[in-house]
Amino acid sequence: MPSDSALALLTDRMRLLGDDLRGDLGARILRLRPGADGWRTYAAVRARGPLVRSRRGLLFTATWTTANAVLRSDDFRAVPTMISGRDPADEGFVHPLDEAFFSLNPPRHTELRSMVTPWFSRNQLKRITEHLDEDTDTCLRTLAGRRSADLVSALAEPVPVNTVCRLLGLPHGDMPLFIRWGRTIAAVLDGPRSRVELHRMNQVYAEMTRYFRGHASAQRQAEGIVAGLAEGCPRLLSERDLIATSGMLLLAGFVTTVNLIGNALHTLLQAPGYRAEAAGDWAAVVEETLRHSSPVKYVVRRACRDTDVEGHTVAAGTPVVVLLAGANRDPSVFGRPDEFDVRRRDASRHLTFGAGIHYCLGASLARAEAQTVLRRFFERYPGATLAADATPRQSRVLHGPARLPVRLTGP
Repeated sequence: MPSDSALALLTDRMRLLGDDLRGDLGARILRLRPGADGWRTYAAVRARGPLVRSRRGLLFTATWTTANAVLRSDDFRAVPTMISGRDPADEGFVHPLDEAFFSLNPPRHTELRSMVTPWFSRNQLKRITEHLDEDTDTCLRTLAGRRSADLVSALAEPVPVNTVCRLLGLPHGDMPLFIRWGRTIAAVLDGPRSRVELHRMNQVYAEMTRYFRGHASAQRQAEGIVAGLAEGCPRLLSERDLIATSGMLLLAGFVTTVNLIGNALHTLLQAPGYRAEAAGDWAAVVEETLRHSSPVKYVVRRACRDTDVEGHTVAAGTPVVVLLAGANRDPSVFGRPDEFDVRRRDASRHLTFGAGIHYCLGASLARAEAQTVLRRFFERYPGATLAADATPRQSRVLHGPARLPVRLTGP
């Protein structure tokens, strides 16, 4: 006999199906098959207007102007994921997303973010990115003599995780652990689809809590954000704040950049002509990848008061699903939006990294990582081709390959 939670999940799925069949585009988005790109559905939302209401009490937007306005407005607040199912008072469990500034709002968001921001200064990032060529070449050396490889596990994952290790001051020997955590959380970021997935996710959060609690106390004199915050901000930063911030930076540095690198590699391997068009302008390739193949499909904001958005009234408490991937293909902003064009001059107007006070702190670092990986890989393997279809990541929130089989035909 099904449990109460299993029955509730089944009931909700049936209601969602019914709403979809009645033409509810919000329900259709929530029912998208994990791994599906969703471009047509986002376009259908945009065609309905700047804000589309769902029977489930949500508003959706795939219009660039509206999405940008919501992200920048003080009338909207970030929304926690609320998908752990654990008691917030549980001392052995700190949520690395819901308790970090990623999901918080002013004034606490401002306080926590200001403590971390100096670590993303130009000088600090220069120190970190000086190692990118070396880290990428280390990964490429593991491909020597091989005829084929999965570029996600061989390149797109280890380079960003190596970088996060340097940034946070974590042991590089723990990389396999971080990659396992990143894969687990990436798979359920849009909500666990079973009690097994929920249990697995909570296990990872508990492991992360234990890990960062021990690391912060044992590595106070080491370099990196974790030790720096533990040493420099003990009066302003509680242990829970430190653990949540550390876990959030680890996950954010993993899920977005891994998918950015995977999407860029996939696009260039699918159509070698793009490589010739780029003519070594890897910055343009990365920017267009961020626009055309956004690694994060959507974020959610909630109105904190009755407000007006582009002439539409939004009541206090109403959640708005900002479809970043849809806004990035808005034809009123980007000409021929469904085409990948490395010569596009306005690609940087994409909203992939958000806007306003929650704009991604690591945006410059992610760009540098992706550019370095693309440059070094195609220098060494200019004739590389896809060996099989890419396996899409099974997520409604994240977009990128989980596996990218490639035939290595370079020197």
